[in-house]
Amino acid sequence: MKKYISIILFLFVFSVNAQDFSQLSLMRFMEKSGQTKFDDPLKTAGHLLDIELYMSARCSAFSGWMSGKASLGNTENEKKLANVHLLRSTEFSIIASEFHALKNDTDSKTSHSNILKTILKMVDNYSADSKLMYAKTASYLEGYIKEDMEICTEEYKNIEKTISKLEKLRVMLK
Repeated sequence: MKKYISIILFLFVFSVNAQDFSQLSLMRFMEKSGQTKFDDPLKTAGHLLDIELYMSARCSAFSGWMSGKASLGNTENEKKLANVHLLRSTEFSIIASEFHALKNDTDSKTSHSNILKTILKMVDNYSADSKLMYAKTASYLEGYIKEDMEICTEEYKNIEKTISKLEKLRVMLK
């Protein structure tokens, strides 16, 4: 019986692949979205708005998930990491809310409520996918989640550029 359970567990662990995950990596998303070109400047601006909205929401979700994971630790470094990612998640969610308000022509409160629902779904995706990663690699930060961490770290370093894009899009789309 133990032999059969071991075989089933082995097949499950090593059958996990990219199609089993809840969401695309941000790297793949950027590759796919970067291939779209428009002749119309307003369509280009709308496409850029969609990309920035999604990236901000995903980075908020990643940082929220990371904060939750780190907060379970006992060390001082884990507690600091939890606080850093909590702050990042908050900042990205505010920016995503602003992009959402611009895209949907809604007030800040409505946009914030809607974007938080989206972010919470994305956090759930990270939670589910990280469990699959852990079962396969004994690490939560592997595969697309590790890639997302790297991308979101870069996005955070350039957060002023994202805010600048928001301001430029406000001017273009009004």
